[in-house]
Order: sequence, then structure tokens, then C-alpha cells
Amino acid sequence: VQPERAVRIGALKAFGNPTARGSAARADPADGVVVRVVETLGRTAEVSVQSGLRHISAPRHLTLIEGPLDGDASRLG
Repeated sequence: VQPERAVRIGALKAFGNPTARGSAARADPADGVVVRVVETLGRTAEVSVQSGLRHISAPRHLTLIEGPLDGDASRLG
């Protein structure tokens, strides 16, 4: 995750948040993986996420409960 000092990984997990929906279903990594990024300097940052393990396809910005993010999805801040 870049820039190195401006952001950190807060979570790396299977896509899906069954607890927030009141479900006992398990999250399945085959449905996707979530990289939760935390900005650490108190300002807007352009973020780059890369993986040496596999290609990141169809990246999306999500809310904390993993729903679609309204507004400008090209910026975090």
C-alpha cells in the first residue's frame, strides 16, 4: 500500500459483513477480498494497492459496512 507513511492497512479480509446484516452466514473469500486502508496523517491521500500474489481486478470503494460508496469514488479522504 502506497504512500507508505500516509496510509496503513486496517484490515485484510474476505468480502462480506454478515454480522452487520444480522446473518450467521460465513464470508467467502471466493466472493472477493477487502483491503481496508486507513489514512494516518489527517489529510486526503491518493492510494495505490498492489499485490504480488494475484491481480487486483474490479477494485471498488466501499463504506465501512461494505456497501457501495456514494459520490466521487476516485478520491479517499
